[in-house]
Amino acid sequence: MLKGKSIEPFYQALRSKYTREAYERRLVTFLEYVEMDVDGFVAKSREDVGWAQKVITDYLMREKDRSERKEIAPSTIANVRKPVRLLLEMNDVTQVNWRKMTRMLPPVRRYALDRAPTSEELILLTSNSETRFQAIILTMASSGIRIGSWDYLNWGHVEP
Repeated sequence: MLKGKSIEPFYQALRSKYTREAYERRLVTFLEYVEMDVDGFVAKSREDVGWAQKVITDYLMREKDRSERKEIAPSTIANVRKPVRLLLEMNDVTQVNWRKMTRMLPPVRRYALDRAPTSEELILLTSNSETRFQAIILTMASSGIRIGSWDYLNWGHVEP
């Protein structure tokens, strides 16, 4: 489904492979909703920007309904919009009123619900784990790094 000359500028705008995978997945879902391929959607959007705006708005409102039913988080809707917007912008379809569509979406919580563990929680965690896991737990708690950061750390980063 993601084949054609309109998809090339889209791919060139994506730097990260993780972003590319997420955008591809979301774009395929949108294109399945409109029952079109990439080139067909871009061509029709160029011809009739009003049609494109209506189709995109309808899709976002469907996602908003899912958000209200607690199937997805409100922040997910913005992530659904981004690949469609990038596709159109990279193919010079810039007349779509994205600001209007964004105002229709629910507000997004801009903070995480996590928190730092208390001293008592750290004592409980370290008392029930091996020495090497204690080092990991205490490093994460004292530095604030998340679990994914360990992939990027090397022994050369540690200074005595």
